[in-house]
Amino acid sequence: MSTQGPDTEQSKPEGSTHETSHANAEQEIAHSALLTDNIVRKMLELNRQYDAFSTSLLGRSTQVYDTPTVSCEEAIAQLRGNSASVIVMDGVYVSPEDGARMAQALASNTSVKRLRMTECGINDAVAKSIAEALKVNTTLEDLQLSTNAIHDEGLIALGEALRESASIKFFAVRCT
Repeated sequence: MSTQGPDTEQSKPEGSTHETSHANAEQEIAHSALLTDNIVRKMLELNRQYDAFSTSLLGRSTQVYDTPTVSCEEAIAQLRGNSASVIVMDGVYVSPEDGARMAQALASNTSVKRLRMTECGINDAVAKSIAEALKVNTTLEDLQLSTNAIHDEGLIALGEALRESASIKFFAVRCT
């Protein structure tokens, strides 16, 4: 009959508590990395699907990079003069005052079909001004306001205006 003492191999724990905790932490980190990787892949796939959908919806790409970026003053002049069909203002800061003037000009504009104002610092006040213009503008089809500082008030106003708009076919907004 053999008895095993405390010094034999079978009576020792598999690993210390510290080693087990470390191994669990490594597994959690690996799992988190895998989840993050999967989320990034899904986001990229959703972006590809979004681009394909918007292209098929409008019959053309929503990208307008071939149109030069204009300043607030140039955009207001183009809106007032009905002299452009596409206005791109990516990265141009739009103050509340300039936003109100642009919205006033947009309300009566009959030429601009696409207006892209991404990363312009647009806030709720400017969004509300644009929303009022959308209610009466009958020409604008594509409005892109991504990566701005629009929050609940501005989003609600834009949503209500989009319901009333007969011309808007594409609207994009991503808030920061």
